[in-house]
Parts: sequence; structure tokens; C-alpha cells
Amino acid sequence: MAEIEIIRDGQSQDILPISRRQPLAVGRKDISDICLEGSDVPPMHSRIRWSGKGYEVTAATSEGIEVNGTVVRKKLLDNGDVIRVGSFDLKFTRGIRKATARRLKGKMKPAPKVEEPEVQIDKSGFPVAEVVIAGKFTGPNGSATQKSTPDIGEEGESGFADDFEEDWIDDESDAAPKTEGAPVDAESSSTKPISKRARRPGEEDVLRSPVVLGSVGTVLALFLAAAAIWFVIGRESSTALLDQAQADLDVGRYSQAIRGFEQFLLEYATDSRASEVRLRLGLARVQSVVESTAPDYPKALELLERFHRDNRDRPGFDDVRPEVARLSLAIAEGAAAGAIRDGDRELLETAQVAAATHDRFVDAEARDSAVRKRLTSEITEAEWSARRREFFESQTASIRNQIEEAKFVEAYQALSELLARYPELATRPEIEAIRAEAKAAEAMLVEIKSDDPVTSIGTDEIQLPSTVLSSRLRGQTNEVSDGRTIPVIGSQAVFGIDALTGAVTWRTGLARRPPFAPVEFFRPEPSVLVFAPVAGDLMLLDAGTGKSVWRTPLNGQPVGEPLLLPRRVVLLMDSQELVIVDLRTGDLETRLSFPQPVVGGAALMPSGQEVFVLGESETGYVVTLDPPACEEVVAVGHAPASIEYAPLTMGSLLLLCMNDRVKQSQLVVLRVLDGKIDEKPAATLRLEGRINGRPLLRGNKLFVPTDGERLSAFIVSDNIEQPVLTAGPSVQLPDPQPGPVELVAGSGGRVWMAGSSLRQLTWTADRWEIDPSSIASGRHTQSPQTLGEDLFATRQVPASSAIFVTRADRTTMQPLWRTVISSPVLATSVSDRLLTVVTTAGEIFRMRVDEIGTSAAIDRSQPLPEFDEFGRPLIVSHDAGGNSVILQRGESSRIWIIDSSGRVRSMLQADVSIDVPPVVTRNSVVVAKPGTLTIARLNDRVIPDRVDFQLPVIDGETADWARLMSAPGGQVVAIDTAGVIRVFESPAQSGGSLVEIATAQFTSPILAGFNGDGSNLLVADGRTVLSLAFPELRSRKQAQCTAEVLGTPMSIGSLVVAELADGSVQAVKQNAIETGPLWRVEIGDAGLAGHPFFTEDVIGLAGRDGGVTFVNADDGRLQRRLDLGQPLDGDPIRFDTMTVLTTMDGTLLKLSDESTGTAGEQSPSGDEVD
Repeated sequence: MAEIEIIRDGQSQDILPISRRQPLAVGRKDISDICLEGSDVPPMHSRIRWSGKGYEVTAATSEGIEVNGTVVRKKLLDNGDVIRVGSFDLKFTRGIRKATARRLKGKMKPAPKVEEPEVQIDKSGFPVAEVVIAGKFTGPNGSATQKSTPDIGEEGESGFADDFEEDWIDDESDAAPKTEGAPVDAESSSTKPISKRARRPGEEDVLRSPVVLGSVGTVLALFLAAAAIWFVIGRESSTALLDQAQADLDVGRYSQAIRGFEQFLLEYATDSRASEVRLRLGLARVQSVVESTAPDYPKALELLERFHRDNRDRPGFDDVRPEVARLSLAIAEGAAAGAIRDGDRELLETAQVAAATHDRFVDAEARDSAVRKRLTSEITEAEWSARRREFFESQTASIRNQIEEAKFVEAYQALSELLARYPELATRPEIEAIRAEAKAAEAMLVEIKSDDPVTSIGTDEIQLPSTVLSSRLRGQTNEVSDGRTIPVIGSQAVFGIDALTGAVTWRTGLARRPPFAPVEFFRPEPSVLVFAPVAGDLMLLDAGTGKSVWRTPLNGQPVGEPLLLPRRVVLLMDSQELVIVDLRTGDLETRLSFPQPVVGGAALMPSGQEVFVLGESETGYVVTLDPPACEEVVAVGHAPASIEYAPLTMGSLLLLCMNDRVKQSQLVVLRVLDGKIDEKPAATLRLEGRINGRPLLRGNKLFVPTDGERLSAFIVSDNIEQPVLTAGPSVQLPDPQPGPVELVAGSGGRVWMAGSSLRQLTWTADRWEIDPSSIASGRHTQSPQTLGEDLFATRQVPASSAIFVTRADRTTMQPLWRTVISSPVLATSVSDRLLTVVTTAGEIFRMRVDEIGTSAAIDRSQPLPEFDEFGRPLIVSHDAGGNSVILQRGESSRIWIIDSSGRVRSMLQADVSIDVPPVVTRNSVVVAKPGTLTIARLNDRVIPDRVDFQLPVIDGETADWARLMSAPGGQVVAIDTAGVIRVFESPAQSGGSLVEIATAQFTSPILAGFNGDGSNLLVADGRTVLSLAFPELRSRKQAQCTAEVLGTPMSIGSLVVAELADGSVQAVKQNAIETGPLWRVEIGDAGLAGHPFFTEDVIGLAGRDGGVTFVNADDGRLQRRLDLGQPLDGDPIRFDTMTVLTTMDGTLLKLSDESTGTAGEQSPSGDEVD
């Protein structure tokens, strides 16, 4: 017989016999005759069957199979052929079995001869005599036939063994049938004739009697007639049964049809139509599954494959091939549709196998039909659906793990990303279940913090006498203050500004811009609620004086705007907490923690007894106030980081603003019913652009600002029988600018929009009217405030971080006054006990020294001529003659030269962009244009178009200028970006040229400055500080620092001080710089605010963080450290026994030596000041 040997990795796994009567299917599917497990084994690989000429293997798909290393569609197998199936080899072997008999006992004995009697036959054909001769049977012709019988053993057993040794022989040859035994030669013998004798009565053979034979014939005829009648009746019955079954099948009564076919086969198994009925029955079973109301396509495919395997060699199978193709196509289409819908990989594989089955039963034209191409497309879509479901299941499992670990933000982030990728999954039950699990888990984790109650505290910061620099322009100068103030936020402080006059009445330092604008209320006195972000304190200030009423430390920074209630204030903190503070005493009443960060700010629920808080992602919380507790967790469904503003209460509705897309936003309205929030939105509306300002409700009119200075209006109704939001007109300002927008609403549909400017808009019946007046241009920094008929707008301009406050009539949109505050100091100079200050807002202030610290504010200022507040920021340099050279860069740069008394000596304009401030030397101005130097006269209005020096071209490139300096001797020092220092002799008279007298090359850009008397140039190159003799630039001495030098080395007395990148200051002696560092002091990462200052033998180091460190000049020992609580910027200024420090918002602080415990009368350069 033939066999298939299964081999894997060179090892025989199994040997299976094959028969010509039973074909074999090979593949991965369980229904295969040879089932091979492995991902590289196709579901259906091939089929092996007897073809009449031999065993033949046929591929199951159009891709073919590999036999002996060659890909073929079919092949007649030869002995030893190897079929490759994935990682398996199927070796075909054919042969015969040769049986070698073994004797069980003894040896073979000769068979005894048995002679049969011969029979004489007469002419009638009957035997006439029988003579029995021992061992013989003699026939009528006298021949004898010898018969042999097998030898019987002693115990009656056969002489041959039952078991055999089998050798291979060809089982395909049609051998002749074998007899039980071989004939034995018979001995011939003569018979004696016998005489014929008469038969007596009774001796006749009755069976040969004509009567008997006639009777038998009659009975036989009757039997045949009955059989014929029975056959006819049975045929009619079977036909009726078959016709009924077929009729049931035709109308879709599959169970009745199947029972009919089965009954037919049971009762008429030998009917000639049984084979056809078996085919009908198999197809009916498949069809019943495919066309049921809930098709089970994998089961249908299994039935179809079984039908094919069991009937493929049955006569008439070719007639049902079209039906097999039709059913396989129906299975493929149905399974593909189910896989697309559910992402079921089993259905996908069913569709793939069914499609391959269909292709085997149709011709090439049908395989290329539109229906088949559509099926291919559907299977491809099903593959994506299956991958999507597998990704979905993996993600949901991960999200559930994160929920169990209380990582709610991560879980909601993953959920948001999943739904953003596959929005159609949002309604799946698994998503709803995840949200329910998360809500339950979050509710359990909202808890009251049990820390000790926190009461308001004082402050240990040193409060120095201060003076605010503010410039003021007024349309009316005769107005008198009535005591009302407007609180305004600056860069690091809150200011009180008189509402009628615009004068600054008080300033309270906060060290940094607070997270929310000041909130005014009455307690019953006018008060202002602010937050100090560096200290982390909530503060209540007296609105008239700015003095602190109470100050309460909180855990973290506020998130969103505070919610003011009659006696309490509710704040959300970035520490995932809600805090409630008593407004009268400042005591912290409650801290409620949440399992995820909270955002936007709290909103008061319609009942007034609860607040609604939004988590960073997905959920919100209803919190009762008395007692504080989480009453409900609400599934909102917002994405992480999509909420910027607190919910807005609109009667029984809550408005949520979600910036959930890059260029779009969404309004979601939730309804509150019987104190519970309905999670199903009452309305949703998508807007173009992101919401960039707090929505505003005025009566039943809702205003929502979006990107591009666009304003959308809606009519709101909380009547359940009316639309929640009815869209009104929208409007966009002409020439819109990016940035946040603040809104103020008034009567008559008027709205004031503060974005890139302050504009008035009026909503009429179906459109907006825009007032052509536009005031207070710039970026508005807080919502406009109203007082009577006045509006107060605060803004910043590109040229400065200063705050511009404008009072305007809100009807006529006419400005009444403008005050500039919080402007950083750009330059200072001292002359005859007069201090000149130039601010980044382009204002020049001059004041007496004794005014500093005694006047709350100084608003006497002079603007820089032609200063462009919408231009680029100002930069400054100082020359050896005490002049401040101020540059405003741009396509048309402006230059102002201001002497030490604050007088503008000159203003020049360049027709090119200048990036480095010029210097003044010997009544000339040296200007660094790109790659060149030009000399201009002080009285020139325009810098001449001439070249007095050209930078060389090196390797095809030209360096640029990094800095210009003037030396006490009139020389000009120019440093370029390639690290080259050049010293020029400036002309003694106008019209002369620059003469280069010395150069020094360094490997990288360097920082440089002069020592106290100008005899040496101090250079910082990486970690090295050098002292170069000037003007020759001879290298005298150098010192190595412990870290990279950040700024220009500074000369103070006999020391050179350098600020290092590691947050320290290092000092060396000027006359012994090569000896290395004298001392080193830690000042922090914020760095120095400006030049060190001397008080006798103590050096003061003012830090940007507001700390002032005093150290011994000889050894660097710490003397004292003051924490001013206000960031500093600029060089300290020494006067007699006091030091003037400047804050980052342009406030002057008076630091007396008494407050520092030092005494001294030296200037920063070490020279005496009268």
C-alpha cells in the first residue's frame, strides 16, 4: 500500500496509509485529513487522491504548492516525492506487502488424497450408478479428480501461522484471486461398468417432477408480479417524498427539507437516486445555516468543506459545483460583513477561506467579476476592522489596569486617543462600562484632607520703602480723586490706580504675575483678593491702601478663577484639591482632594448649595458645601487639556467650553434635573476656531469669543420644551489678531471686546454693528473693568512688558487718561544727587534722591521722541563719558543718546537694521552696521551711508558685530562674533576715520569690560578670566574659574568678580589675578541682577530672585542675606548710606545701610559720592 510520512526538522513525526478510495485533504484547519499545526501552514493546502493512473496531489489555492522544490498546481506522485507544507515535509512512498508464512508448529505435511466417487451419467443427464473407490471420485468419463485438504495439526489448528512478516509489494496490480488450495494430480483408474436397473415407485426424483416444476414456476411468477407491484407503489411513494423535500427546500423550509431527504435515505437507501439525494441533503444543511436569521458562517463553512470532502468523488458532484460556488460566495460575503461590523478575526478567516473555495469552483472570468472584486475589497476592510478590534481590546485592557492603579488622567488620555482614532467605537458597551468603572473608582477616592486647620499669617519679608515709576497722560487735569481705585495686575505686583485721576496710589509686590486677576468685593469694606504665586499665599488687601488684611498659605497654585460666595471663596488648586477659605478671617476651612487634577475653576450649581468641578479629563464632580463632600461623579466626556474656563451656570443649565480640536471648539450644555446632572447633553454645538476667552452671559444672551477675534451670539433657554441654544449672528473684527479676548456686556445688546484693541459692538436683530472707534491697542492682560459709565482697559505693547492702563467713556469710546506702570528699568545715571531712569516703555524719569522711598509714585516723565511702542524692545549701552545710548531695532532703527542728567543729546535714524548699540566718543557716534563701522556726528539726524571699516571675509564668510565699547581715552573697542577684539583710535575731529591699532584673537565669542580706571580690559573666555593691558591688548594675567563665566567680568575696588554658570560668584584680585580665585559664594540659579556694590569692606550681591547677599570683601565670608520677596533687575545705585535697587517692574527700593547692618560711603566703582 502507499503511505505518507510526515517529517519536521528532519525527524519523522508519523506515517499515514492512504487509499485510492478515500482522498486526503491537507491543511491547518481541524477538518483536514492531515492536520498540520503551524502559523506557516495555510488553512487549506492541498488534496491527495487516486486518479486512475496513480496518486495525484492538487493545490487548494491558485498560489500552487511546492513538490521536490518546484511550485506546481498538480502533480502525479512518484515514489519518494516530497511535498513541502510550511515547516513540514510529506514524503510519498508506494509499494506492496509480501507475506512470508511462518509455521506455528512442526513442518508442512503433504495433504492426504481424497478420492471422490465417479458418477455415470445416462443419456437423460441423470446419474445411473455411483461407485465409490477409496480416495477417488470417478466421474462418468472415468477421470478422477484429486482434492487436497490442509494439514491439521495435532490440536486441530491450521498448519499455517496467523501472523505474517510483511514486505513491500505493489498494491496497485490486479492479482488474480487465490484459491484455498492447489489441485493434486489424480491417478487414472478404470471403472467397472454397472448394469442399468429399473427404478421402483418412490425412487423417482420428485423435484424433477413436471408438477413440482410447474408449481414452482407459478409461485415464482406470482412473486415477481407482487414485486413489480410493490416496486411501482414504492417508487411513487419515494418520488412523492423526494418532491416534497425539494419543494420545502425551494421555499426555504430547510429543517423540513433536511428531514425529508434524511427519511428518503433511511427508507430508500438502495434507490438509484440515493446518491443525488445525499448531495441535495449536504447542500441543504449548508444552506440552512447560511440563510438563517442568525447565520453561523464558520459552521456553514465547516459543513461546506465536509460536504466537499465526503462527496467530491461521488457521481453527479460536478452538477452541484455552481451551487457550491454560490454558497461559498455567500459565506464569504456574510463573514466579511460580520468581520467589518464586529472586527471578529474568526469571521475574517472564514471569509478568506470561503473566498478561496469559491475561486476553486469557478472559472477565471468569474474570479475577475465585479462581485469578486467587491468581496476582495470587503475582506481587506475586514482585516482593518479585525486589527482595530484587537487594538481596541488591548487598549481597553490597558485602560482598566490604569483605572485600577488610580491613574485616571492616563486612563482618560488613552481613552480619548482611542476614540479619536476610532470615533465609531464611542457607543460600544465596553466604553460605557469603562466609564462606569472609572466613575465608581473616582468617587471612592474623593476625600476630605484631615490636616490641621490653617489660619492666616503675617509675612517675614523685609518691606523696604519703595517708589513706583509711572507715566501719566490726562485729558482733564482738574479731576479730584473720590477714593475709588482700580486694581491692576503688573508683571510682579498688583497696583491700585485712582479711578478718576489715574495716579498710582499703592503697590503690593507678589514676586511674579499671579494666576488670576484681582477680584474686588465688599466685606463690607472694599477689598481685593489676590494670590502671591512665589509664596503660595492667598491675600486679602484693603482696596484703598493695598495693605494686607489677611494672608493664608495654600498648598499649590490656583487653577482658574476663584468662586466668591457670600462668606467664602472656593478655589481649585494644581495639587488636585478644592479649598474653601473664610473671607472674613482668611481661615482655611476645607481641603477636598480628587483622584485627578481639576481644571477651569468651580461653578455654583443652580441650587446654590453645591459646586461643580471638572477633572482634567472625562469626569466632573458635584461637591456639597455643607458639609463638604463629593455627592456625584458625572461622566462629561471631555478630552484631556480641553477645558480652560470654568463651567458657566445658566439657570438650570451648565455650559462647558471644550477646545478639543486644533481649529475647532465645542459647546456642551448639561441640564440639572432635581439636583442631578443629566449626563446626556441637552445641546452640543461645534464652533470654528478655539474658544480663547471666558464666555459671557447677559440675561438670556450668551457671547462666546473664538480665535481671530470672532464673537458668536446665542439665545439661551432652560425651558425643556424650547431649544437650549438658538444661534444668533457672529462677527469678526476687521484685521483680526491672534491672542486671548476678554468681554464686557452692557445693556441694549452692547458688548466690549478687548483683544488686540478695545472695540464696542452692538447686537441688533440679526446682525452686529461694529463701532469704528478703536482704542487701547495692544495685548489686553485682564478683563476690562467698569465703574459707572467708564471702562478701564489694561494692555501690553510689543516694545515693553509695561502695563498700559486706559480709562475711556464706554459710550463715546474716548480715552480720558492713560497710565503706564510696571515698566522695567533700562538705564540709570547719577548727576548732582539727581537720579535719571530710562524705562523700557520709552519714558525718562528724573528725581531727587530724597524722593526715593518717600513718594509712593513718581509720574513726572518725558517720552523718548518718536518712540514706537509697537516696535521692537529697546536695548542700551553706556559709554565712558556717562552717556546712555539707546537703540530701537527695526528696518529703520532709531538711536537716542541721553547724557547723565537725562537730557536727550541726539536722536539718529538708520536706513538699515542695526543690532548693536552705538558708542559716543570725542563728539562722534560710531555705528555698527552689518559687517561695517560708520562714523556719524552727534547732530546728524540720519546716519550717513559710508564705510569707515569693513570686516574681512574669511573662508567666504563675514562675521558680525557682537558689542561696541568706548574707552576713557577715546578709543573704540569692537568685538565680533568670531571672537576677535579690535581697538580703533577715533578721530579727534569730525570727518576723520577710524584707525585700527590693536587686535586679539580668541577661539570663541567673548565677553569683555574695563576695570575701574580703564587701564585693563577684562575678558571672559569660557572658564578663563584674562586681564589685557589696554590699548595694546597685551596679555598680563589670567585665572581659571570652576565653571563657565556667564557675564562680563566686573571690577569693584581691587577685585574682579565673575558670575559663573554653576550659580556662584567668584572673586580674584586685580593685581594678582594669576593667583586664582580669592573666594567663591553661592547665589543661586537666578543669577546676579547687576553690578556688585560696596559698603566699606562688605560687598553686596543683588540677585534676580530678590535676595541680597553681603559678604566680606577679603575672604567672602557671609555677613547677611536679605529676602526682599521681589525679583530685582539692573545695577544697584549707591548714595551716601543707602543703596537703590530696581525691581523687574520698575519700582525703586530704598535699602539703607542700617537695615543691612553695614556702613559705607562708596559708589559701585569705589569712588566717593558727595
